[in-house]
Amino acid sequence: MTETQMNYLPVAAIILTTLAWIGTISRPLARRAWVFELASHFRQQYLLVFLVSALVLLIAGHWRYAMVAVGGALINTGAILPLWAPSPKPTPADPSARLVLLNLLASNGRYQPVLRFLQDASPDVMILQEITKAWLQVLRPLQSVYPFSQHVLVRDAYGMLVLS
Repeated sequence: MTETQMNYLPVAAIILTTLAWIGTISRPLARRAWVFELASHFRQQYLLVFLVSALVLLIAGHWRYAMVAVGGALINTGAILPLWAPSPKPTPADPSARLVLLNLLASNGRYQPVLRFLQDASPDVMILQEITKAWLQVLRPLQSVYPFSQHVLVRDAYGMLVLS
């Protein structure tokens, strides 16, 4: 690398650190705009950016900026570490629930195999996507088995049915 290119590395590291900080602090803003919600899911990537940026900035002698990157790395490490902790294994005495989430495909006319599958699976909760009026008619017998139901019909077959 030439000396000019080497001078751009700390600048790039500072820019990447700034962007990673924006992503890191986007979590509280997630309810206000979808872009913040999307940006809040990349904690591991932000951690990697912070670590590489801190290394580049330390080598370049920019201690203060490096500490900003280290701070971001620590915050993201704190958010990620609990995900790596072993989770307790459920015991047979633990109550469990069976859930079926099924996209019916509104154009699907094979009603009986789907109805048979749902009856055989016997889930505690059913969430069915792309529900149409025709599918509601076919699935009506299930409503006697599942007393709680809620459906929303939307144009273009993007409706949903929940049974429990």
